[in-house]
This record gives sequence, C-alpha cells and structure tokens, in this order.
Amino acid sequence: MGNEVFRLAKARERQTRDISTVRCIKDEDGRALVEDVVVQERWQGYFCKLFNGEGLDVEGDLSTEHVAGEEQQNYGSGQPITREEVKEALRKMKSDKAVGPDNIPVYVWKSLGENGVAWLTNFFNVIFKTAKMPQEWRYSTIIPLYKHKGDAQNYKNYRSIKLLSHTMKLWERLIDGRLRAIVEISEN
Repeated sequence: MGNEVFRLAKARERQTRDISTVRCIKDEDGRALVEDVVVQERWQGYFCKLFNGEGLDVEGDLSTEHVAGEEQQNYGSGQPITREEVKEALRKMKSDKAVGPDNIPVYVWKSLGENGVAWLTNFFNVIFKTAKMPQEWRYSTIIPLYKHKGDAQNYKNYRSIKLLSHTMKLWERLIDGRLRAIVEISEN
C-alpha cells in the first residue's frame, strides 16, 4: 500500500509539471538567461553543436572551403524512379507524425491516390535527373523536449526532435531503398 501511494504521488507530480512556463535557461556558467533573444541564441548554438559537431559555425556554414567550379557527379547510370517504388515508400510512411515546415502531412499524398503517386514520381525524377532538391527541404523545425531529469533550466537536460518535410522523408526512403538494394551491409 505504501509503495502505491508514492507511485501515485509521483505520477500526479509528473502530470502537473508545466515546463512550458520555464521562460529561461542557464548558460554554460550556470547564469540564468531571461531575454528571449539571448535564450533563442543559446538554443541555436546548442543544437547547432549537437547536430553538426564542432566543424560548423552558428549559421551552419561549413568551416571547410569548397572549391569553386568543382562539382561532384554521379557517373553511374540511374534508372528513373518508378511508380511502384513511390507506392511502396508511401505505404511504409506513418500518417500520424508531426509535420515539418511545409505543413504537408503524408496522409495528403496517400489520400491523393494514383494522381498523387504520378505527381510524386514525376517530381522525384526531376530531382533525380537535375540533382537539385528544393531549398525548403534544407529547413526543419527543432523542438526541445525536457528529459524530466535534472534542472529544467539546464539546456543539456533536453533532447530534440527535428520536424522535417514529409515529402523529403519520402524521397529519403526511396533513395535508402535503392541503396540497400545495391549495397551489402555486413553483420558488424
């Protein structure tokens, strides 16, 4: 009986936590940051470092130089993307996920049926031929989630999720399927 009371009290305490009211976080030195702009810069720096490592600056530019005019080319012949590939990739996508910056959920493509598959197939083939993806796919929305461990104001006690465009995820699934078909991955 005693353990059940503590378990119930702990569960109620967890339910009443409202971390959305935490309007400030602490910096590396433990000082509270309260101004919205400074807090946003702290999150940006933290997630940039977390996702990109030390090789990128805060704006996300590569610290290594890119030689002008040097283009990477795919010398292999790639078959055009087929409707069957798009249908299979679309079938594997879950419909109940949060949308990215473009606000187009997967169920839109699924609900369009054959017309949607045809449009996506043509669109993906244009991307495949030109090797240029839409600029909007480079953006994502990053949501910090409190781990419910430690100080809620310590930015290191958060994990993040990136909300990406579902159409881009569908493209990634297509390319991943093609790569897995031609590359052998060892057990190790």
